[in-house]
Amino acid sequence: MIVNSPPVSLPSGFPELREPPRPQQLRQATYEAEFDFTTIVYDAFHTTAGRVLLICPPFYNLTKFVSGFSVTSRFLRFRRYVPFTIKHLDRIDIVEITGVPSTCNDLTMHLAEHAIEIPVRRSCEFFTGKNCIFAISKNNELNWISDWLTFYHRIHGIDAVLIFDNGSTLYSLTELCDTVRAVPGIENACIVDWPAKFGPRRGGFESSYTQTAAFAAAQHHYLRAAEFVINSDIDELVIPMDTRRLIEACRDAKEGLVCYRGLWTVGVDGITPQNNPPLYRDFEYSIESSRPPHKQLLNGKWAICPRAATHFKQWKLHCVDQYHKRHFVSDFEFRHFREITTNWKWDRTKKRHTLATERLHHDMRLKELFVSMGWAEAEHLVQTGI
Repeated sequence: MIVNSPPVSLPSGFPELREPPRPQQLRQATYEAEFDFTTIVYDAFHTTAGRVLLICPPFYNLTKFVSGFSVTSRFLRFRRYVPFTIKHLDRIDIVEITGVPSTCNDLTMHLAEHAIEIPVRRSCEFFTGKNCIFAISKNNELNWISDWLTFYHRIHGIDAVLIFDNGSTLYSLTELCDTVRAVPGIENACIVDWPAKFGPRRGGFESSYTQTAAFAAAQHHYLRAAEFVINSDIDELVIPMDTRRLIEACRDAKEGLVCYRGLWTVGVDGITPQNNPPLYRDFEYSIESSRPPHKQLLNGKWAICPRAATHFKQWKLHCVDQYHKRHFVSDFEFRHFREITTNWKWDRTKKRHTLATERLHHDMRLKELFVSMGWAEAEHLVQTGI
C-alpha cells in the first residue's frame, strides 16, 4: 500500500513565515535553505469518534494567526466551527479537533484571513494486531531494506512494515513497495510519501521536524492498533543477547515498553569485504562506547506494545516521552552499522578501523545471528539456540 501525504503549506503572500528557533550566529551556511519556513500541516486523520488530529511542525510565531477550524455539513450545506486545542510537544504541535462528523473528508483551517482546506484521512486499521517495524528513509539501498526486513522477521517475528519515504530519488515508491512486499514473512507493507523538508542536518535537531512528525503519525494513526512496534533506522539491527524475542520482552514489561543501548558496527581494513554497496553481513566488528553506561542510554532505541502503552504522550527517536532508566533492559542491544549509509548527514565511510582500534572487538553475538540466517560461515562458532 502506498499513501500519498502531501504537506499543507502557508498560502502565497502570507504576512509571516515560521521563525527559525536557532540564533542567527549559530546557523551554518545551509541552514536557511534546509529549514522549513512554510509547512503548516503534515497529516490529518480521524481517531476516535468525532475527534481529528493534525500533525504539524511547531507553529511558533504563526500560532497567533490560527483563529479556528470549521467543517461543512453535507446535508444542511452550512459551515460550523468546531472546538480545538493545540498541544505543544517536542518539535511538533498536535491540533486536537472535536465535534467532527465521522463522514468528514476535509476541514477548513482559518489562518488570519485565509481559509485553507485540510484533507482528513479515515482511521487506519491496516496494522491492527500486526508485529510492525517502522522508519523514515531516503534513498537507502533497496538491498539494505530487504535484508533489514529479513533480519527482523527471522529474529524478532516482524510481519509488517511502515516506511515514511522522505523524497527518495533513486527509485519510485512503487519499486520500494514491491521490494518490501517481496520479503518472505512480510504480510502488510505501507509506504507513506512524506516529502516535506527534513530540516537542517548540522548543529542539532531543534530545527528539524519531519522525522518527529512521522513518529507522531505512526503513534496516533498508522500503528495505534498494532500488537507490537520496533523503532529502528535502516542502518540498525536489534540484537537479542539470548533466545528471547523483543516482543516477549515488551509483553513482559510493566508499561509495554523496553529500551536498549547501541554500539557502532564498523568495517576493518584487511578484513571487511569491499562490497559496493556494503551489506550488513559484511560486518562483524563493533566498538564499545567510551561513555559512562548512563550516558550510553541517552541514544538508545525502543520497542513498544501500543495498546498496553497508551498513556505515553510522544514517541521520539531515542525515547518515548523522555528518557527513564527503568525502561532499559540489558538482554537486547542494537548495532548501528556505520557504513550502511547514504552519508546524508556526514561522510561515515571515510574512517576505516584496524584491529588496533581502541575498544574494537569481534562481535561474536552478531556473527552467531548472521550464521543462523545463512548470512555467514559457522567456522568455530558455538550456537546459542537462535
